[in-house]
Amino acid sequence: MAQTKKSAGNAKPSQIKPRQPKGLDFSGNHHVMKIRRLRSVQVPRKQKKVCNKCLRTEKKIEVIDNKLKSIDKLINTETVQQKEANNKFSDWSTDKLVDFSGHVAALCARSSES
Repeated sequence: MAQTKKSAGNAKPSQIKPRQPKGLDFSGNHHVMKIRRLRSVQVPRKQKKVCNKCLRTEKKIEVIDNKLKSIDKLINTETVQQKEANNKFSDWSTDKLVDFSGHVAALCARSSES
């Protein structure tokens, strides 16, 4: 068998990095975990740029929402006006019926007298 130029064994001792000694706690048995310090001040991030197509669709959606809100307001006012009109008609019709029944009763009384 032919030998390869570079052996596939372990690295040379000069290439191996020495291990950093980990700090031990007061007993000397357990390793102390390093706590990374967080940034005290967060850097303000730039907002992502929104594409023009998305902006257009958002504007269209806002316009449609405004139209729907105005339609809802119109429907609400229309229903209130219809209820008021129905109440007025019912009041008017009951008044007319009372007047008519009183008139009929008066006519009946006159006819019975004669």
